[in-house]
Amino acid sequence: MKVKSKKILTTLLVTAFTVSTMNCTTVFAMVDKFIPEKQGKKVLFETSFEDNEENKEFLETTIDNTKGSINVSGLEEPVFIDGSINNKIIKSSIKSCKSHNDNEIAQNLFDDSTNTKFLAYNGSAINESNPVWVSFEVKDKVKVDRYQIVSANDSPERDPKSWNLFGSNDGDEWTKIDSQTNQVFNKRFERKEYRIENPSEYKFFKIVINEIAGSNRTMGQFSELNLGTGIKEDNNTIESMTTTISKGPTGTWNQASGKGWSGTNALKVAGTHIGNERAYSYNVIYEDLNIKVKENTNLSYKIFPSMIDESDYDYDYTQMHIAVDVEFTDGSFLSELGAIDQYDTKLNPQAQGDSKILTTNQWNYIASNIGSVAKNKTIKNILVAYDNDENTKSNDAEFKTFIDDIEIYNEKLVEFKHKSDYVNILRGTNDSPSFSRGLTAPAVTVPHGFNFFVPATNGDDNKIYNYQLNGNTFKHITISHEPSYWVGDRGTWQFMINTSIDIGSVNSGDEINSSARQAEFSHDNEIAKAHYYSVTFDEGSNASNSQMEVTPTLHGAVSRFTFDKDSENRNIIFDSTRASGTLKYNKDGSFEASSNHTSNGMQTMYIYGEFSEKPVSTIVQNSKQGIASFDSDVVELKLATSFISIDQAKKNLELEIGKNDDFKSIFKQAQNTWDETLDTIDVKGATKDQLTTLYSNLYRLNAYPNLLSENAGTNDEPVWKYKSPYGNHDVVDGTLYYNNGFWDTYRTAWAAYGLFTPEKATELLDGLVQHYNDQGYVPRWIAPGGTNSMVGTSSDIIFGDAIAKGIEFDWQNAYESAIKNAAVAVDSSNLTNGGRAQLNTSIFEGYTAHNIQHEGFSWSIEGYINDYGVYKLAKKLGYEDEAAYYLNRALNYSKLFKSTGDSVEDKWLRGKNANGDWSYSDEEFNPFFWGDDYTETNAFNMSVSVPHDGQGLANLYGGRAALGEKLDTIFETNGDYWGYGAEESIGGIHEQKEAREIKLGQYGHSNQPSHHIPYMYNYAGQPWKTQKYVRDILDRAYVGSDLGQGYIGDEDNGEMSAWYIFSALGFYPVSMGNDEYAIGSPLFDEITVHLDNGKDIKVIANNNSDENIYIQSMKLNGKEYNKNYIKHSDIASGATIEFEMGSTPNTNWGSSENSLPTSITDGDELPDPLEDVTIASVKETSYPNSSDLVDSLYSNVTESKNLFDNNSNTASILNESGKSEVIYTFGKPTKISMMTLTSGKDGSAPSGYILSGSHDGEVWKVIDERDELEFEWQRYTRPFKLPEENCEGFIKYKVELIGGETLAEIELLGQEGDTSTIDKDTLNKLIINAKVIDQSNMTKVAKELLNNAIKSAEEVVNNESSTQEEIINKYLELKKVIDRVNSIRIAKNRIEAEEFSSAHSDIVNDGENIGGVKKNTWAKYNDIAFDGNEDSLELYYSAQKKDAGGYVEVYIDGMEGDPIAKIDVPITGDNWSTYVLAEGNLIKDVEPGLHDIYLVFRNDTDTPYVSNVDYFRFGNKIDANVNVIGEGSVSEGIAYEGRPYTITFDGEVSHVFVNCVEVEFDKAKNSYTIDNLTSETEIVVVFGDLVPYKIITEVQNGDATVELSKSEATGYEEVSLIIKDIEKGKVLSSVKLNGEEQTIPNSVDGVYTIKLVMPFEDAKVEVILEDKVEMMNVKVNPSENGEISTSAIDNQIAKGDDLLISIIPNEGYRLESLIINGNDMTSLVESNKLVYKGVSEDLEISSKFVINTNKEELQKNINLANDVVEKGFLEGVSKEIVDEFNNALAVAKNINNNSNSNQEDISKASIDLRNSIKKVMEFERVNKDELRQYVGDIENIDLSVYTESTVAEFTKALKNARDVLNNELATQEEVDKALSDLKVTKGSLTKKEENTNKENGESEKPGGINSDSSNSLDTPKTGDVSSISQYIYAIVSAGGGLYLLLKGKRES
Repeated sequence: MKVKSKKILTTLLVTAFTVSTMNCTTVFAMVDKFIPEKQGKKVLFETSFEDNEENKEFLETTIDNTKGSINVSGLEEPVFIDGSINNKIIKSSIKSCKSHNDNEIAQNLFDDSTNTKFLAYNGSAINESNPVWVSFEVKDKVKVDRYQIVSANDSPERDPKSWNLFGSNDGDEWTKIDSQTNQVFNKRFERKEYRIENPSEYKFFKIVINEIAGSNRTMGQFSELNLGTGIKEDNNTIESMTTTISKGPTGTWNQASGKGWSGTNALKVAGTHIGNERAYSYNVIYEDLNIKVKENTNLSYKIFPSMIDESDYDYDYTQMHIAVDVEFTDGSFLSELGAIDQYDTKLNPQAQGDSKILTTNQWNYIASNIGSVAKNKTIKNILVAYDNDENTKSNDAEFKTFIDDIEIYNEKLVEFKHKSDYVNILRGTNDSPSFSRGLTAPAVTVPHGFNFFVPATNGDDNKIYNYQLNGNTFKHITISHEPSYWVGDRGTWQFMINTSIDIGSVNSGDEINSSARQAEFSHDNEIAKAHYYSVTFDEGSNASNSQMEVTPTLHGAVSRFTFDKDSENRNIIFDSTRASGTLKYNKDGSFEASSNHTSNGMQTMYIYGEFSEKPVSTIVQNSKQGIASFDSDVVELKLATSFISIDQAKKNLELEIGKNDDFKSIFKQAQNTWDETLDTIDVKGATKDQLTTLYSNLYRLNAYPNLLSENAGTNDEPVWKYKSPYGNHDVVDGTLYYNNGFWDTYRTAWAAYGLFTPEKATELLDGLVQHYNDQGYVPRWIAPGGTNSMVGTSSDIIFGDAIAKGIEFDWQNAYESAIKNAAVAVDSSNLTNGGRAQLNTSIFEGYTAHNIQHEGFSWSIEGYINDYGVYKLAKKLGYEDEAAYYLNRALNYSKLFKSTGDSVEDKWLRGKNANGDWSYSDEEFNPFFWGDDYTETNAFNMSVSVPHDGQGLANLYGGRAALGEKLDTIFETNGDYWGYGAEESIGGIHEQKEAREIKLGQYGHSNQPSHHIPYMYNYAGQPWKTQKYVRDILDRAYVGSDLGQGYIGDEDNGEMSAWYIFSALGFYPVSMGNDEYAIGSPLFDEITVHLDNGKDIKVIANNNSDENIYIQSMKLNGKEYNKNYIKHSDIASGATIEFEMGSTPNTNWGSSENSLPTSITDGDELPDPLEDVTIASVKETSYPNSSDLVDSLYSNVTESKNLFDNNSNTASILNESGKSEVIYTFGKPTKISMMTLTSGKDGSAPSGYILSGSHDGEVWKVIDERDELEFEWQRYTRPFKLPEENCEGFIKYKVELIGGETLAEIELLGQEGDTSTIDKDTLNKLIINAKVIDQSNMTKVAKELLNNAIKSAEEVVNNESSTQEEIINKYLELKKVIDRVNSIRIAKNRIEAEEFSSAHSDIVNDGENIGGVKKNTWAKYNDIAFDGNEDSLELYYSAQKKDAGGYVEVYIDGMEGDPIAKIDVPITGDNWSTYVLAEGNLIKDVEPGLHDIYLVFRNDTDTPYVSNVDYFRFGNKIDANVNVIGEGSVSEGIAYEGRPYTITFDGEVSHVFVNCVEVEFDKAKNSYTIDNLTSETEIVVVFGDLVPYKIITEVQNGDATVELSKSEATGYEEVSLIIKDIEKGKVLSSVKLNGEEQTIPNSVDGVYTIKLVMPFEDAKVEVILEDKVEMMNVKVNPSENGEISTSAIDNQIAKGDDLLISIIPNEGYRLESLIINGNDMTSLVESNKLVYKGVSEDLEISSKFVINTNKEELQKNINLANDVVEKGFLEGVSKEIVDEFNNALAVAKNINNNSNSNQEDISKASIDLRNSIKKVMEFERVNKDELRQYVGDIENIDLSVYTESTVAEFTKALKNARDVLNNELATQEEVDKALSDLKVTKGSLTKKEENTNKENGESEKPGGINSDSSNSLDTPKTGDVSSISQYIYAIVSAGGGLYLLLKGKRES
């Protein structure tokens, strides 16, 4: 816990300091007793738990008798392998092949931790010739019978696959003891154990891995190699917390593993917290010490809270509730006295754990001035304690923590006379790429210097300096230009002091290389400041007792080498370890060198230097390495560098280091330079640790960016030049700065330069613009040229922010660079030197697509922020078109907002694919997942990444309170993570672990994308939460300065540091681009910023403390201030900000709506940016006035659809005439407000345009026109804001392009989904157009869908009380249905797999299939029509042997629940080209209707792919009716209704019959295929010859003569049956053949002749008679083109019986009418059958057959046309259109009335009539009523009283009006103009006397003839409704007919 009181100045190590720019002597004299002096340290007690420590008796696991232990037991250590030999391995004997780096080495295999690994590397690929191998020796021979290999944390392709294990007794002769091949590790950290047969004893072991999982890979890895004897050890349960000496922690993330912080041992504290109540254990480790405590006595130690199980992170931080305690002789304990550490945390276990300051799995340093609470006490015992108030877990909590280097010491205090002495450049070096604490290079430099001079503990690594990891061996000081570990170094060159090498014996470069010259050192003998570095090397090292120092200038440095006076050798070694180079020693004691360490455009570096004395001897090796020996004890070296030439290097030295300068003078100069920079800020109320943090951060901020330019002139008249990193690398005039990653730095660093040092900011900003001047772009990461790193062209927002704050720099060129970034598409495969990814499409889609661009979301979100910067630039410079356009683009973040529910947990900013689908389905989306969409972060940390429109973002979430709730979820959700190879927080990248260590839930302060998040609470109106979290971050995320830490995460170019500086001030630039800062919580009692304009910003925080972090009130320059942000203009010229602080939040301060920071969006409106309302699928037409339900396009250019395909890589060839015309027609009136044109990849763009709009294609209104346009770049998108007064809802837009050769894109920007133009008129028109859609080929479900939608829309139109919302909804519903019906697919038809509606981002459309489908991906197919009887599915696919196979799950209407089918898709062949058919049954029934189908691809193996898929379809299985006659068999496949069906024969087939008809079959293949199988199909296959069958007859119930045409017949042979001489009183009732009823024709003279078809068996004919009853006659009149048959026998039927009437039309005909006894019975006919019930009278049946046609559509259109005529809608329509309509209607009626009309004529007539109706309805009627009335009203005006000139104008207008009235061809536009001109000239009539008055100075009254305002003329405005022509038309269905509703608006 923190101290709950205000800091008081006391004589503590960690006491408060006041630092200002007052006279140093005065100030520091006041505080000198508070500053510790390192050199005055007196150690009273120390232990690092080493074996050789004397006079110390360590007590193992000894509970203190007073404090005791409760609820704590021991920790059961895991046994990984029985009889582990790890403790027997001689660590120094471990050898291996080459490791990839110095940290992931073979020794990690034996540390019992899977958190570390051995990462082997071979540049030629790992294989049998280049294996991964590790060998080691054990202390004594051992018999191993088993071993384990454990996979590492990531990259399964690096896993071991095949290997041999060897044993040896001499290390030379090896015996293979085990061999494994084709091993697979199925998960990360998987432990596999193998047994050794016939084990023997060996002293040496070696494993050789000759194959890894991935082919042609250069790296192999595993995390553990455990060998065991199989002998189990006793596992005694320990009942108390253990404190034991161990070999230190293993599995470290960024420090040495398997050792203590220093030395080889460390104290291990281990135990288990039992239950949930308080638990504690106080263990004594040393006793009876008798150490006196003085006022300046201090206690310090290192502590390592380890992770026991990486898969179960302890969010209660149990292992951190541990501290070193002290018992005094008086019985008191330090933990009870309130001592505090350097971070103001109480030094007791509970407080240490609760503070969350310690960092997991690494060493932390804790120090406390215990004399402040225990002065004059005597230390008796030292204890280590665990004490924790609660365990919130459901199970017992285990902990294991290590402690090392306990020290008790007295230390004198030192006076710091310079702020530069607070700087510690080693902050950020105690780490590794596995876990960053800054990952910085400790650069000795000047502000923004040309070089870094960096101490190096690594010889050839971007990680130049490791604070502890590789044992404190010093290689050299290197000249460096490294901006970041990840971007790497270049321009390097090294020098080193040496006392061990005899120069005379040097024969090769290896004898002076970094390994040969390295020397050991201690941090105690190291001083590391920005202006000065010094190190004195250990005695006995290669630089024994010698000192090396360096101090910098702008382009050079002076180094001082002080040799041990007893040294025999006094050498200085030069090298170029990372590149080739040259070296030459000159006779005058100077030297010349070069280094070719080049990359990213950096060229050869030249070094010129001079020794203070001539060397005694020099040697050069390998042309680049050198050693010089000297006689003197002290030698100084002056040097300077240049990228231009060696002469310029010499000049740089002359300009900066004079002949009379020496180390001392340059030291003083460098320190003064830094003091001037650091003097920018003074503070009061800061601890020493805070001062170190503050000024070290200020150093980091000003170390970057770096100057590349050199002075070719003089100091008085400098001429700046630089070696260009671009093009031909010429020497260029100008000042260029580099070493900056704008994705990192834009958030804070550049705002800091702009506020603190605006004059320097001008120079730095111009230094960025110089990149544009040099090569046409500002790359997004410059080092010194582009590096193609990170996302976003963030120089745009840097420039936009600077211009918004009024910083002076090259605005115009900065603007041009930003425009080029934002508007010019470049090749996305190489963005090294500038541009945005996928801009050729993302400009038009409004986002960067996930499936096209990795990290597409982050590219998008950074794009919106940078677009806001472009807007600011354009606005300031007066580019109105661009300002409007880029402000609109900045709102496109709303396109990526997805809500799936009401809770904020259901709302996220997410990525999208190019087709508009979300990059992951709602089911797949995982907000904990890092990467993919999100650059180095996840959805939590990007969920509020809209700092430029916080209000708009809040509105999307549901309001400001909801935004606050969303922010809460970020800070309160645990830090688990997935992605970048991590599963359930195991594996992944360093940023994930670092973010978790911030201990604020998902908030990742460790990386830049999260830095704005705490300040977003200000937008939510909850600034007290900003205050809470900012202070917490300041307290915990910047600690560790004493131990080379200082940050959590990468400190990139000063950005992380600038966050601290701003936040400590109390405000922060949360929204770059706005001239304001969000207010947080000031850290210090008082802080003053001295601006370079001489003014001060003073921030005073009254009552400030660790507890009082909340703002109670604020004053700005003495006035109360209640906004939670402050303007740049309020403070840039100086200001006093005064806060009153308190311990509880003041929720009233800064929380009101008018207190919030600036946003684009106002109020509660949702962000709704304009977007392109054209569609890529627009239908091309050859008719300029076409109108349809879908958008259409007419033009006179080539490839016109390319203009709207949303891809600037394609283009249209413009018309050679220089006058290109493009007409775009929308499906509804559409208003646009902006247009863009994009130049093509090749060819010139148009020089001008005219944009017009029209409602009908006849009358056009010019909206905008431009000329003299310039497109400076290819694929350049230029926006044009349209005059608002000219914009309205036009149907058609015409773009007339002037000149040019090509054009890539046209965008028409409006509100997507804008419904303002929809009214009943537009709904009516849509209904008409929907009705005339041809439904003849539609599926039944599509017809129902469309007609139901039409009916529903008509109900709304007919309802006079329908609301506007109902009208809009019905319009949108009907429009959606119209779009859908054409895309409906039949489930039983073949569905092409590549025609998916949406798909997982990894699904690839290969044109004819979906290819290389990965497992766990999916494809969706919308609107599949099911009949309901489908029971199976077939899928045509391929799966290659190498890496595919699996199964496909089929889901319906969503991927939740169970699938409806699962189809196995096993391997089909060696490659992807072998396709086969897979079939399977449906698991579930599918309801009839429309459904969405999902194919989900799975496999349960490690293979990455499943299959290719060509097509699939559903089926309805039926039983095929196949009969076999004769000796043979038939092979039948699965039969599906409606599909082809094939049978194959085994035997000699002679005949095949289908439904009794013989058919041809394939004799070659011995098979038969029927095209369309149904359940009624009967197939007979005859093997051998046809055999005749016998026929017998039988007469029943009477007597009759029966005769057969033959007594035997073959199958399906026709036989005639004759029945006659029926017994009197009897009638023929029925005839049956083998029991089946036969049709009986009418008799002829009492004789019946019946045709029988012989079955394939003996036949029995039954003739059945019955008694004669009263009979009714049935007469069937003959018909053409068909016949009628009945069940009447001899045209008679028994009275009362039902008569079956069968209709048999000829082929191609259908029944038109069926008349029975004069009654039309047609409507009762079903399936050509009619049952006439209970015949009671004689019947006469007549029928008529006509050609089988469908006139339904034709009749519908005739009805529509008749209504058009009846309602008078032909009036006012042009004669040409009326004639066309009348002719079409006449033709339609004739064809409709002609029963013999064929379908072709019917369809043509229907279409022609439909089109003519459309033309009539769309024609704009010319209404002259108002003009006629107005002419009549003014014809009798007395013109004599008006002046001659005004009368002449009026008369001219009147004549024109009469001419228009008389012109039948006049257009409405001409009528309206005539009326307008007449009104204007009438209003301008001036009486003669009025003219005189006017000349005398009287003003003319409005109104013309009189002053009555009612006669004044209002200029017509867009949307005005004419009083006469107020109505046009609408057609609405009412009941059974149509009527016309005249209610259409028209433009005046």
